[in-house]
Amino acid sequence: MTAVRPEAGNDHGFTQSRIEKAVEVAGIVGCKDSGHTRRRRLLLAVVGWMAVALPCAGQTTALPGSPDAAAKVPQFEVISVKPDKSGRGGGMARFHADGLTVVNMSVHDMLTAAFHVFDDQVVNEPAWVKTELWDIDAKVGGDDVAALQKLSFDQRAAMFQQIVTERFGLKTHNETRELPVFALVVAKGGVKMTVAKPFPNPPAVAKNGPGSLTLTGRGKLEAEGTTMPYVATVLENAVQRKVVDRTGLTGAYDFTLTWTPDQPGNVEAGGVALPAGDESAPSIFTAVQEQLGLKLEASKGPVDVIVVDQVEKPEAD
Repeated sequence: MTAVRPEAGNDHGFTQSRIEKAVEVAGIVGCKDSGHTRRRRLLLAVVGWMAVALPCAGQTTALPGSPDAAAKVPQFEVISVKPDKSGRGGGMARFHADGLTVVNMSVHDMLTAAFHVFDDQVVNEPAWVKTELWDIDAKVGGDDVAALQKLSFDQRAAMFQQIVTERFGLKTHNETRELPVFALVVAKGGVKMTVAKPFPNPPAVAKNGPGSLTLTGRGKLEAEGTTMPYVATVLENAVQRKVVDRTGLTGAYDFTLTWTPDQPGNVEAGGVALPAGDESAPSIFTAVQEQLGLKLEASKGPVDVIVVDQVEKPEAD
């Protein structure tokens, strides 16, 4: 399966069911749990995909901090916010031609998406930030309409920062705290991955990050010319925790990783059917050790966190 990137100008709309199917194919984020955790994960699937989650249907990812991720994003001219009264069980976020529509999302969801962090990396929140849900209609104008169509998922995620800052009065500061992490290390017996051959077109590959990671089925990942920091970044969503590369490996590797995702589900991503996964495959922890010769060890380490200094409920408009 050839790795591809999303085309600019698409109407990136995702209902809850489509998000669930797409993320379940990746086998990395379980989308059938309840409450704010599920809504946060769904939101990440929509707007933070290229930063923290595997792509689906053969898409490749871009690493956080890349020029693509850091590019200047448009600003919303109008941001309408109302409490959600639908009572529906899941949320929806949709970027359209001139803006963004969000239904049934918490401020906590928006924060984790906007700053590309996990739940435990947002601290000092009042309780309502996680429990109260909101509907948002935000519009751009002028030249930003055309610019919006060219943004990556990573860049679109950054636009949530404007929403929480302007309409919810968010003020934060960053700290580094000692939190639980997983250390990615070489397992006893050594590496089982294959050293990668040089890519024939390094400039094109470099644009998309260090090598490629392609989903060829539910719970099946094929890597080509992939470095360990990139692998650690991808595995973070499998374990919902920061993964630190402590392998000491500096080269690039090819491998196939097959595991059984935590949640069963249909094998479909964005309307594209994928081959069914191997239900007899091991867990992600066992698969990493048996198939890659690596190991995920529970540890602690410095993790960047977002400390909420101020956040306020907006007046409905």
